[in-house]
Amino acid sequence: MSVSVTTHGPDLAEVIADKLPFQPEHSVLYEVAVGRLFLEVGTEGTLVEMANTLYSGRVNYRIFQDLVGSISGLAANSEGGDSDLTSEGGSFKTKGVAKKFEVKSFRDGSSGRGTKDLFHTGASCTAPANNYGPVITKMLSEGHYDAALALCREKGYDKNDFYIYTNTGKFKAGVPLRFVMLPTSRVLDLLSRKDPRLISRAAILDECVRTETVQL
Repeated sequence: MSVSVTTHGPDLAEVIADKLPFQPEHSVLYEVAVGRLFLEVGTEGTLVEMANTLYSGRVNYRIFQDLVGSISGLAANSEGGDSDLTSEGGSFKTKGVAKKFEVKSFRDGSSGRGTKDLFHTGASCTAPANNYGPVITKMLSEGHYDAALALCREKGYDKNDFYIYTNTGKFKAGVPLRFVMLPTSRVLDLLSRKDPRLISRAAILDECVRTETVQL
């Protein structure tokens, strides 16, 4: 699939909605073919290939978050203050109240040797260098895992109903986009027993009951 970023033309959500009456299930690994990324510039619509920018998490996180949201029938919700995506206003069907989804990325195992299994899944404010990071690190160094987990839940986990994990850390164009939804209750079960901000990629993939290819 070629993804073009343009200043005009049909909205991505409209294109996908036309082709995908799609209701993703949790614990299923979905794959989407990803080709090249272009930016349309100038008055004549010159296309500049931007595929290398997908390698940077600072650039790609919003691209893939929006893409996964559109594929899944979820609407944008917040950047930092609340969950990333919500079922409210989207086509994703839920029973009762709207559900909230947080998007996190890991490095794909096919990216080569040296890829770490554990990665950060806690709220960004709990990362070691951020607001509550030093507090949590101190708690853990003193053996207070349960207190650290409680703080992680307050600042992040308990605000979300589901987590969506993607393989887009240091993403390489040509590798399929892969994503899976997991209920937050299951995410809590899978957290590292040494640091509740971390989770195992292998453990997440072990939760997947099957793999499905999304055709766009």
